[in-house]
Amino acid sequence: MKILWVGVLTSNEAVKKIELVSSAANHWQSQFITGINNNGASTICLSWLPSRYWPIGIFKPKFDEVDLPKNFKTYGVSYYNIPLIRELSLGWSLIKTIRKHKIDFDLLITFNPFKRHLMLGKYAQKMLKKKWALIIADGDFAKDPDFSIFLSQGSYLSHKLANKYLMQGGTGTFKDVNNKCIRDKIIVYTGSITNLTEITEFALLFDKIGAKDIKLHIYGKGNSSILNSIVKKNANIVLLGFVDQNILDKAMLDAWAFVNPRNSIEEIKQNTFPSKLLEYIAYGKPIISTPVLSLTSEFKDLLMLYNDNDILALTKILSEIESYSNHDLDVIKEKAKEFCLVNSWDAKTRGFLNNINI
Repeated sequence: MKILWVGVLTSNEAVKKIELVSSAANHWQSQFITGINNNGASTICLSWLPSRYWPIGIFKPKFDEVDLPKNFKTYGVSYYNIPLIRELSLGWSLIKTIRKHKIDFDLLITFNPFKRHLMLGKYAQKMLKKKWALIIADGDFAKDPDFSIFLSQGSYLSHKLANKYLMQGGTGTFKDVNNKCIRDKIIVYTGSITNLTEITEFALLFDKIGAKDIKLHIYGKGNSSILNSIVKKNANIVLLGFVDQNILDKAMLDAWAFVNPRNSIEEIKQNTFPSKLLEYIAYGKPIISTPVLSLTSEFKDLLMLYNDNDILALTKILSEIESYSNHDLDVIKEKAKEFCLVNSWDAKTRGFLNNINI
């Protein structure tokens, strides 16, 4: 099967320097594409440089070739970044790129329901007589494509569609970490600093608990004045920003636990899925999380849940992790290992291709 994938995709190095590129979305798409290619499909990608509207942003954004993904063929698309015409300009540029390079494909996959993708999807269906699959990672639009692919279970269940699929993604290779050798009690967070991720609220709770021998290390893009003020007064909370993958891998290997805080109100509005959980699970460690509406039940047994602003629940969780025996840690690790075996990216994308069956 020949697939044309359309979404913002960059090299790993470019994620750090380009402000508006989402690290989570870039990683999720890259893993999906690698998985379908490993299962016999061939993929060509179209990507564009995201920018704030001109004149604050770039008038005609275009990727430097060095910033495009290195693992699969990707064409960079330019457009006029002007209010009111950006979506039309980008949609038309995507169509022109397909025609210019005579890109042949069986299935168009677009990432998220932007107007540019709806325009391109209709063109593929009507003019090229091709099938169109729309991935809904944010929002809930899903009536026009041939296949609707949801990341959020809540959004998936709310739509009565004939060809809908729940595809939350896969895990990486399981890391058989010896958790008994971990000495420092470091809770690691990886992800953006936003209202949705609610890491600021978690840091506020953590600060109030005042655990002197537990640290919170926060990795990722974003800024919060409240979080900055907490860090200044609490040396156990450390902001480390966006780092290279090898540094992040080391931090996750050495972590005592992970945290996935989530703002339930924002989650309902945005219908998103916390893909960082797929990364956390591969390390076989305790995962602290708020209840996440977008998750399927198979995740629930791997999470230690607390409610927003519930300091007693979070205190209890931290005490419980501190009390874990080696046997308890092994049980957590085995559950995570079993999850990874069933939910690898290769397995998930193989199932996806079988379901689509074009």
